[in-house]
Amino acid sequence: MANGAATNGQGPITLPYAPTLDDTRPLAAPPWWILPILAILAAAALSVDEWATHLLTDTGLHHKVWHAITLAEPIIGTAILVVCIASYPNTRKTWEAIAMVCGALLINGTLTAVLMRTDPSSSAATAIRSAQGAVGWALILGLLGLHANGARLCGGFLAAVLLSTAVTHLLKWAIGRARPQTDLGLLHFEPFHGGLGDLESLPSGHSSAAATLAVLLGIYFPRARPLFYAFALMVGFSRVVADKHFLSDVLAGFMVGTASVLLCVRLLGKSYYRRGVTADGRER
Repeated sequence: MANGAATNGQGPITLPYAPTLDDTRPLAAPPWWILPILAILAAAALSVDEWATHLLTDTGLHHKVWHAITLAEPIIGTAILVVCIASYPNTRKTWEAIAMVCGALLINGTLTAVLMRTDPSSSAATAIRSAQGAVGWALILGLLGLHANGARLCGGFLAAVLLSTAVTHLLKWAIGRARPQTDLGLLHFEPFHGGLGDLESLPSGHSSAAATLAVLLGIYFPRARPLFYAFALMVGFSRVVADKHFLSDVLAGFMVGTASVLLCVRLLGKSYYRRGVTADGRER
């Protein structure tokens, strides 16, 4: 027996998927050393949080930056699709890449501001975000499930997203940092009273979700990695511009999202994140 296959004298017999078969090749994931760098940057950002918030929310720069972000969303999204099409000439892979990117954008909810001009806290905005999320989950999980190791891919994806979400909300509750819009100050904390709207600033949930999806999609489609990361950065930056988070909250969210994916890869194995690996070591 070799490479996960055996013979019966008439040809190879494909055995059930071997979880350690393809764990030797590296994944297109960020290195572990990026985490302490993000932690240092988040800590250092505390010293410039007030300045950054004032610059991006209380000056004439605010509307210009927000307009630039609104314009950048479809541009980066289109660039992602172009790179995916150019990088994956195989028809099936091309449409998988396009659909998964669209799914990630829908889950993230960053298109809400483009799709509608209303109060983001309104019932209409909430309904649209819920519909976006449902379609996004269905697209990504459905496409991952089409692969030879679809069950593992779906399990690995869900594990990373759920871990990131759980850690983010646990930290929000435990830290209880006031949002910048409350004008309570950048160092106003009410530990174990977070999760109450105005006391859930650290870490940024949008940023952790964006980082999680960017890292996962970067693993699935490595040639488009820089664009996924750029989109995540734009999402995080928009939270500062919207006066919902401090800069340090955004960087902490990036760290949580990235760490969640890397930890899941470490614990579950690379076979849960490498697309289309069959028992005999081939990819399809």
